[in-house]
Amino acid sequence: MKTLILSLLLSLPLFVAAQSYDSLLQKHIALNEKVKNTRYYMYDAGWELDKYARVRATGTILQVAGAGAMGLGLALGNQDVSTPVIVVGGAVSFIGGIVALTSHKHIRFAGAYLKEGGLVYPIKKKDKPKSVDLNRSN
Repeated sequence: MKTLILSLLLSLPLFVAAQSYDSLLQKHIALNEKVKNTRYYMYDAGWELDKYARVRATGTILQVAGAGAMGLGLALGNQDVSTPVIVVGGAVSFIGGIVALTSHKHIRFAGAYLKEGGLVYPIKKKDKPKSVDLNRSN
């Protein structure tokens, strides 16, 4: 008896709305399309985050290699040999810093994909929590 009442209550919205099979099918197709789009955007966002990690690691490796070359140039002590090594090491380290800084654009692209897919919602100014004054005494 409980099962019958529960099934009637759960199916009540279908009776009230008097939806046809075609309208339910259209809703189902639209929902499947939205899920496919969401998966697509999630995949692209993940790909962009993976690109960020690879580019950031490359930039960091270049920075460390350049710093190592500069240290090697300082350790050599011979003026004729050490000066070009120091300059090349500084240039490689500088390029590595630029590569590491420009890698952040991939995070922005991932956020755009997630926002486009409807997976994140921007915080409005009125929704942000108010700052708490920790220096205030009660």
